[in-house]
Amino acid sequence: MTKMRILTEQDKDNIIRLYREGMDCVQIKNKMNLKGHQQVLNVLHKLPDWIPRRTKTYARKYTLNESFFKEINTEEKAYILGFVCADGHIDIITGRLKILLAQKDIDILEKIIVNSKI
Repeated sequence: MTKMRILTEQDKDNIIRLYREGMDCVQIKNKMNLKGHQQVLNVLHKLPDWIPRRTKTYARKYTLNESFFKEINTEEKAYILGFVCADGHIDIITGRLKILLAQKDIDILEKIIVNSKI
């Protein structure tokens, strides 16, 4: 297993320059011959003006009703929203909702899947 190289201040400045010139993390990683793009993200994450952006559109794995929470008009919707607020968060790197719960509570997610197709 090869180790990631330690970035110098010049490397960090180059990452910031390339990012501001419009390159995404993977392009910067490739240009600088880094092992992974996480090093690039670590540098950019510290910038006050850094905004994560996607370089391509991702196909959704699951279908969803984007207007599901437009109106909270049922007990099920209120429960699901409360559940997400209590046990979920948006990952700042991926921009995806993550819900953390115990294996024994998997039935809650199954109920949400069934109810959210309303």
